[in-house]
Amino acid sequence: MQYEITQPGVYDGEGKPVKVGTVFDIKGDAVPAWLVNKGRRLGGDTEGKTPITNPKKDARSAEAKAKAEAEEKVRLEAEAKAKAANTKPSAQERQQRLRELVGEMKPEAFTADGSPDVKVLNGMLNEGEIAFTAEERDQLWPGIKGEFTPPAAGK
Repeated sequence: MQYEITQPGVYDGEGKPVKVGTVFDIKGDAVPAWLVNKGRRLGGDTEGKTPITNPKKDARSAEAKAKAEAEEKVRLEAEAKAKAANTKPSAQERQQRLRELVGEMKPEAFTADGSPDVKVLNGMLNEGEIAFTAEERDQLWPGIKGEFTPPAAGK
């Protein structure tokens, strides 16, 4: 390969400085250590080599891209789960959910005082929904009980 000296500080075999701009041939592909950062490769042996003239900005393999996308999807799902776990539904949302569940309950799923049985309510919830407590039911139920026919009256 041909190599051009671009920096001072290169000396020939006799100890004389080599002028910047001098071009000479080097056997093989490797630049000798004493010439590293002192010049540049000019042309040379390119047989069997593919020049890279305009590499893509993101030249990752399809496999690497797919892996990165999958990792990003997992990260986003985990973030959404964490956010959902930290986001408590409002009282209005909980009362609406109680209303939906009570509308599907059978008369025997109510307690003696006419309120919905908490165990039955919680058994009807979807996976990941926050379970109702008796205290929460007692706070929410008075606001919607007038919308339903009492179980005893319906018999």
